[in-house]
Amino acid sequence: MNKPATKIFYLSSFALWALFSKFAAAANLKDALTITEKTAGNTYKTDRDIYPILGDIIAVILSLIGIIFIIFIIYAGYLWLTASGNDQKVDKAKSILKQSIIGVAIVVGAYAISYFFIQIISPQLKIQ
Repeated sequence: MNKPATKIFYLSSFALWALFSKFAAAANLKDALTITEKTAGNTYKTDRDIYPILGDIIAVILSLIGIIFIIFIIYAGYLWLTASGNDQKVDKAKSILKQSIIGVAIVVGAYAISYFFIQIISPQLKIQ
């Protein structure tokens, strides 16, 4: 097999092993479904405060914005590599790169500040 096919094979084998590891401990299918139901039932709690939920929403939004800035960094690198000595393209790539790095720094700072304040506002999580 070639290398990508080998990697896909190992990754899918690991995913299947992780998926069916709970079923291996069960004596029969009924026990396996009971274990799965208990596990799924414990993952969603309705008695959470608004602050941890708000923190999760902020984290997701900032993560998506951070991904966009990382894509801009990759784009700037591509522009720079394909500039072929054209000074205008190099300057454009440098400008995009600087702005993207500043954007990533702002997103990381905003995430740290929001995480800090969510921890202060909600010192005790009610997740059981």
